[in-house]
Parts: sequence; structure tokens; C-alpha cells
Amino acid sequence: MIHFALHANASTESLDAPHLVLFPDEDSLPDRYLFDYEIESLDLNSKLVVLNTCESGEGRLYDGEGLFSISRGFVLGGADAVLHTQWPIDDRIGKNMILSFYKALERGESKSKALRKAQRAYLESAYPHFRHPYYWAAYQVLGDDSPLFVPWPVYGSVGGGLLAMVGLWMVLRRRKTAG
Repeated sequence: MIHFALHANASTESLDAPHLVLFPDEDSLPDRYLFDYEIESLDLNSKLVVLNTCESGEGRLYDGEGLFSISRGFVLGGADAVLHTQWPIDDRIGKNMILSFYKALERGESKSKALRKAQRAYLESAYPHFRHPYYWAAYQVLGDDSPLFVPWPVYGSVGGGLLAMVGLWMVLRRRKTAG
């Protein structure tokens, strides 16, 4: 998994390509951006990229090509799935939303179900003014929706089933050789 919590620019109106801002304006590094076309060339091999950034799912629409966005760059760069946002997000709300999302992923939920649970948990605890969809509905899952983790009870039941099958096979094999 890869997680980004920083500023992003969808570049929907400028000539710039969508990019992540890696360093603040005051930094002396000449290349402080990570552009979508640079991300596309990476060999990520990641199950999930979380973009807890503003507008990472937004971009410019090109006829015959589709939407050029930061999240598209990660999918083309090898990510199986990307969690992105459609509009600017509040940092504090985003932090809590993502923590809740990760907890649901750890319990073996699919990515979209984990996001839905995080959004519901947010709505249950938010002040009425902050329940407006602007604060929680910006997040979307793009790509493979399968769970990242399989909870331990599943491992136990699968392992127990395999052990029972091996035991049955051994009993039947002994009967065959003995008889």
C-alpha cells in the first residue's frame, strides 16, 4: 500500500498536467512536483494507493483518451486500486476518514465497503453542519475492489478444512493399502 497526504493540483484549467506537490513553495528544489505522466512510468505493483489529497480524481477530459488525473496515473503505473477525492477536502476530516477506512480494511472489508463504513462512522460522529456531503462524499475507490487482508478466522477455517481433508485422505489411503 502507498499513502499520500499532501497537496495536489488537478490542473483542469491550466496547461500543467495533474500533479502532487511534494515540497512547499519555499523549498529550493527545482522539481517539487510529481506529475501524472511521471507516475505512469513507475512500476508500482501496489494493491492500493491512497490519495488523501484535494481533487486527485479530477483532471482534464481529452476526447478519445478519457480523464487525465493523478489517480489515472497511479493505475497506469501499476496500482490495482486508488482511493481518490473529487474535490477539495478538509485535512482533519480526511485524516479521520482514512483512519476509519484503514480499520475497516484490516477487518477484511472490500475497499468500497471499507470506505462506506468510514463515511457512515463519520456521519454518526459529525456535528450537524459538517454532515453535508461536501465534507465526506468526495472519496471514491477506482479499480480492484477486493479486500486487502483476509481476517484470521478465515485463515483458521480454511486451514482447518485443509487439515481435515488431508486427514481423511490419509485414513482412506491406509484402508486401501491395508485391505
